[in-house]
Amino acid sequence: MKKKMQCKRGHDTSSANSRDSSNGCKACKAERNAASCAYQYSTPEVKAQRAAYRKSPEGKAREATYQRSPEAKAKRAVYEALPATKAYHSAYRNSPEGKYKARRSNLKVLGWTPEMFAQTLLEQGNVCASCREPFTEKDPPHADHKHVEPPEPRGVLHSSCNSVIGLLKESPARIRAAADYVERWS
Repeated sequence: MKKKMQCKRGHDTSSANSRDSSNGCKACKAERNAASCAYQYSTPEVKAQRAAYRKSPEGKAREATYQRSPEAKAKRAVYEALPATKAYHSAYRNSPEGKYKARRSNLKVLGWTPEMFAQTLLEQGNVCASCREPFTEKDPPHADHKHVEPPEPRGVLHSSCNSVIGLLKESPARIRAAADYVERWS
């Protein structure tokens, strides 16, 4: 019967591939390396260096290259397909905090903040800045903005009023012509 060999920490070292000629047990060496790496990467100095690198042009370029790589896309797809991930994201999106952050993000793209939106809505008396009709549940308020870079907030409109202005390419002449046309046929 073959004698079972163990290192000082109790790892099985009976097979030849479990022993390291330079430093004893391979399992012990792996544990030491893991502990060293965990400590090394958890110090405030190292964390600050890594954060600074990620913000540098070189770090941003490296991260962008990685995010476009097939490996990163595959990892993201697997992660996003997990039922637990889907449940978490769904619950967060439906939470008050998730709804607020989504609203803030959507308004930011248009040059608004939730506070500006609420203030403008109060100033307009809860009516559309274009048609002067009140907002309803079926026709809620939408943020309108001037299409420049960065976007400039203009007023709060009905979704349909905002769409009409956009479809007429924000041209006062086209809007007047459309109004004249409707008046001729009414």
